[in-house]
Amino acid sequence: MACTFKIFPDDETGSNHWLNSGSAATATAEFVDNDNDDGEYIYENLNGHRITFTFPDPVLDSGGSLADSDIDSITSVQLKFKASYTAGSGTTGLYTQLKGTDVDHALDNHSILAGGSYGTYSGDLETDSDDDNGDDWEYSHLQALQVFLRKQNNVYGRTELRISYFYLEVTYVPTGYSDTVNGITNCDTRKINGIAVNQIGKVNGV
Repeated sequence: MACTFKIFPDDETGSNHWLNSGSAATATAEFVDNDNDDGEYIYENLNGHRITFTFPDPVLDSGGSLADSDIDSITSVQLKFKASYTAGSGTTGLYTQLKGTDVDHALDNHSILAGGSYGTYSGDLETDSDDDNGDDWEYSHLQALQVFLRKQNNVYGRTELRISYFYLEVTYVPTGYSDTVNGITNCDTRKINGIAVNQIGKVNGV
């Protein structure tokens, strides 16, 4: 049984040329952790301008920490984000790269559609921690992930490339009981002997 959770960026590192919406302030992670389109976003319009986000230790989408002992194996890690290009037509480019301690992947090249509406974009589904060595994902890799972004091509006039929502989706196999009991799974919850705590009352009438 495969489960998933999201990791949102918590900080920035290295060169940062991007800007936060509503100001000329340098871009920060909290402007891309809510799915609110133009409510908050980061933006850029110049070729080569870059930013690198860092990520915290894994947590469950429903709250609570996710320890190494909770994970039997990690199946994949994939970048997902929402972006818009405010020009009336055409596309503009964005490079993204998943990296970190013993994590190294090639640049992904995204073409962001014009029109001002936000579309959902994905990086490659990375089933190994390293493109060159093909090593399996380990919990320690999740504790030091980074994503690099670089604007590709200039945009002109008053147009911008905007990113409003940005996260990594991790697919994993949980430790312990991995089948369902009366429709109960141990995905996305804490467990007692492999049974979801918040649904234990559904097991044989307990």
